[in-house]
Amino acid sequence: MTVRSVLAPLLLAIPLGLLPADSAAQAQAATAPPASVAASPYTARVSVPDQTAASRDKALREALLQVLTTVSGRGDPAFSTILGRGAALVQTYAYQPETGGGFQLEARFDPAGIDQALREQGLPVFGVAAAAAEDLAIEIEGIASAADYARVLQQLRGQPGVERLMVSELDPQSRRLRLQLRVQGGSRGLAAGLGPASPLRPLGADRYEVRLP
Repeated sequence: MTVRSVLAPLLLAIPLGLLPADSAAQAQAATAPPASVAASPYTARVSVPDQTAASRDKALREALLQVLTTVSGRGDPAFSTILGRGAALVQTYAYQPETGGGFQLEARFDPAGIDQALREQGLPVFGVAAAAAEDLAIEIEGIASAADYARVLQQLRGQPGVERLMVSELDPQSRRLRLQLRVQGGSRGLAAGLGPASPLRPLGADRYEVRLP
C-alpha cells in the first residue's frame, strides 16, 4: 500500500483551513478570529478603540512586540529593527467586539519569518540559539483519525526551526506516522519548541505520540 493511497481519504477529510496557506497570501481583516489560532505563540491580541488604520497599525506593532518577546523568551533592543518591517510579517488579523466597547484585534504572524528575523539579530528562538539544520526521521504514534493527522502536521509546519517536512509513511493499522524533517538544532531544537499546547508528547529519541485533544 503506498503512502498516497493511505493519505488520500485522510486528506479529503481535513478542513481546508488546516492545510498550509500560500506563503504569498496577504493579511486580511475579518469579523471573528479562528478559535484554533489563539493558542499559537505567533498570535497576539491587543485592545483597540476602533477599526481605523491608525489604531490598527499601533495594535499590530504591539502584537508583534508580544510575539517577539514570547518566541525569544526576553525583551531586546534589537526588536526595533524587526518592528520596522512588521507589515511583512503579518499573516492575518481579525477584530472581535469587546463587552465594554471597542474591539480586540487578534493578529497572527508568519512563524518562519519571525524565527528568521530573530536569528538574524542573534536572538534565540524558544531558548534555542541559531544552530545548524539537521535531517531527522521521526515516528509519531497514535494517529487514529484525519483530525490527528491534521493536528500533527499543523504543529510541525509551524514549529520553530522546521525547514522541511515530508511524509514517509502512514500506517493505519499500527497508527504510526513516519516523517522526514530538516530542523535547526536537530532533535534538541525540535523538542525545545514543543509547548504544553502541542499535540505531541515525546516518548524517546525521535519518537512521539499524539496527545488527546
